[in-house]
Amino acid sequence: MSAPLSKQEQIVEIDGLRTTVVGSAAPQSALIVLLHGFGMTAADLAPFAHSLGLPALFLFPEAPLPGYPAGRSWFELDMEARRTAQLAGPRDLATRVPANLGVASERL
Repeated sequence: MSAPLSKQEQIVEIDGLRTTVVGSAAPQSALIVLLHGFGMTAADLAPFAHSLGLPALFLFPEAPLPGYPAGRSWFELDMEARRTAQLAGPRDLATRVPANLGVASERL
């Protein structure tokens, strides 16, 4: 089931995930799938796709879990640990792997 938003944008459900679709599925177009960050929604990324003006079909799935204080999340976060880490200042997250990342990966 889909609800048209504009000529090149619609919301569909793909494997149980509400997904914002932007662009055209023309034979020469690329398929680009982008995941939003914590506290955002798929709709937050749609303007980005429009601004690029690429001949592509963009899929922006929306995370299944509620975010805090708003938006959505791909995996559960320990909010107290997050707050403590933010107070500690900048840090390198390149090697950090969220505890529930496997569940989120399987979902996609």
